[in-house]
Amino acid sequence: MKAPRTTSELLPFVGKKLYSRYWTTLLARGLGMSRSQLFEHRRGSPKTTKRDIPGDLVALIESERDQCAVRSMELAQLRNRVVGIIEKAK
Repeated sequence: MKAPRTTSELLPFVGKKLYSRYWTTLLARGLGMSRSQLFEHRRGSPKTTKRDIPGDLVALIESERDQCAVRSMELAQLRNRVVGIIEKAK
């Protein structure tokens, strides 16, 4: 996929990388807008507000990364507990 040059191209680029198959619904939710508002931004003609979409995308990526880090730590703790239980049962 080529590098995006406009906000209209940036939205699907980030959305597909973050959410894969259902990216439009999930990206709209992550940005706090409706799918129709997302569609307007993708067309390059938002009717309601002038938002800093690139900045919002960066913030969303950081939020998703932080959530993944927390989930990774939770899974590591769960794994360690299960391994401990298995070893005690031996």
